[in-house]
Formats: sequence, C-alpha cells, structure tokens
Amino acid sequence: MPAPERLEALACGHACRAFPALRGVRPTVQRTGPHHVFTFRGPAGTPSVVRVKLDADGTLVRVVASRG
Repeated sequence: MPAPERLEALACGHACRAFPALRGVRPTVQRTGPHHVFTFRGPAGTPSVVRVKLDADGTLVRVVASRG
C-alpha cells in the first residue's frame, strides 16, 4: 500500500493531465472504505470540482468533473 503522500501525488498527476489548470492546487482527502477520494477545487475557467478516486494500491478508479 503506497504512503498517503504517494497517493496524493498520483491523484494530482491524474487531475493535472486531464485539467492542466489544476496544477499546484492541493486537494482535500476523504477515505471511503478501501478508496481514497481526492477533491480539487479549481480556479475560474475550469470545472469547479474534480474528484479523483484511487483504490488502496493507487490504481485509478474514477475521475469526475462538475461545475457545481
């Protein structure tokens, strides 16, 4: 199981590849069972909220973007 810092780095990589404007944004982290959900609140001009869900091994489960 990767360290929490490693999981955050993986989540940031996935989010920044899809939404380059999120580079440098620190996510909030929630643990939901075996998954970690990283929530990025982006600047204007990008989707307002991007959530990246990783499993305990650091494998990408889902990326969700919304304007709300």
